[in-house]
Amino acid sequence: MKDEGDAKYYLVELIRKAQIEHKLGEEPMLIIDGIPVYYHYRKDFVSIKIIKDQIKEVRITESSKCVSLYGSACKYGLITLKTYSGKYID
Repeated sequence: MKDEGDAKYYLVELIRKAQIEHKLGEEPMLIIDGIPVYYHYRKDFVSIKIIKDQIKEVRITESSKCVSLYGSACKYGLITLKTYSGKYID
């Protein structure tokens, strides 16, 4: 994320907390303004170019519910983000 200070890791911390609570698996799917993205906690992962102030809504769908709703593509859970602009650009 492009934020600085405490907000820099907002989304990462949100994902990790949900993983610790067993709501998300290792590689949850993210859908940002309708664009599917996968989150992988690796050193070589390209960061998501979004700042905390751009996020309008965050919704987490737990792994156990995700497959029945959306199929095996999100077997590790789903995070849906909506931005104020509605136009996520990678």
